[in-house]
Amino acid sequence: MKNIIKKLTLPGAFLLLGTVGCTKLEEGLNSTTTQDKAAAFLGATADLNVLIQSCYDGLQGYQTQDLATSLMENSSDESLVPTRGGDWDDNGVWRQIHTQTWAPDHGEVLGAWNSLLSNVYKCNQVIENGGTTAQVAEARFLRALSYWHLMDMFGNIPQYPNSEPNILYYYAVDAQYNLLSGTERRIDSVFYNPFIVPANYAMNFVIVVEDDSTAVDQLSYNKLKLSYDPDNFSSSAPGYQEIQAFVFTYPGNGNKYFMANVNTGSFSSGQVVYFRFYTNDGDHVGNTEYPYSSLPLPYKTFFSFYIQPGNCLCDCIAWIS
Repeated sequence: MKNIIKKLTLPGAFLLLGTVGCTKLEEGLNSTTTQDKAAAFLGATADLNVLIQSCYDGLQGYQTQDLATSLMENSSDESLVPTRGGDWDDNGVWRQIHTQTWAPDHGEVLGAWNSLLSNVYKCNQVIENGGTTAQVAEARFLRALSYWHLMDMFGNIPQYPNSEPNILYYYAVDAQYNLLSGTERRIDSVFYNPFIVPANYAMNFVIVVEDDSTAVDQLSYNKLKLSYDPDNFSSSAPGYQEIQAFVFTYPGNGNKYFMANVNTGSFSSGQVVYFRFYTNDGDHVGNTEYPYSSLPLPYKTFFSFYIQPGNCLCDCIAWIS
């Protein structure tokens, strides 16, 4: 391709630019389909016996001299590929593996990566498209085997589907773990309005998070950020505070949750305080936050509280009116 481009004359290049530069491409699709329809079609037409066989065929990558075998064996003292004159050297690719001097674009490294992830994909097709109980169990084992070798050779690799952490819910409780964020404590008793707390009051936020590939106690960052502005949680936001959450295990069911301690004395009385939770599963560059800025206001006010001045509920009534 490079040789062809080099032979292109300058007038010809200008001609091509003039031809395509002023043309608006209108792509016409003959038909469209949704992801659900595509999945239903695949599930109806897929031969599960062929799919599960392809999962086992992926094991052949372990019986050749290259791919995963090469990275595991030739990179150690277990084996090496000898050079006989000009034979078997292959421009030094095997020596690079044995001396561990390969580059990220080394063919054997890419080949092992693609081969193992291809096996993962094949196993997912069986799991997600109506395989029998036995077929799904076999596919899960074969997928785990590929993941094991991927992690052994490449470290912390993303796992399918590897979604961002799901921040499901929160509970605000007092020191005795009585619920503070229930509907009956919210202004106007509407679920999405701020719940009411006294001034100079200590409370705990329990945040429920789940992730498809990372255990709760392995999630990182894990911070509760608070602000007077529902859309600004930067360090310069009015009323900004940042609280490090910690993991605790609930003795009733053994599940792990996050907890953050908040004292309303750090904020102004008569103020609505908005909050968001941030976490990271180690597989995504950015932190996951909830609620996020593009959500409608009711979601943001659900994650907020109103600090009642004094002990008179008339202050709350005056605020909402």
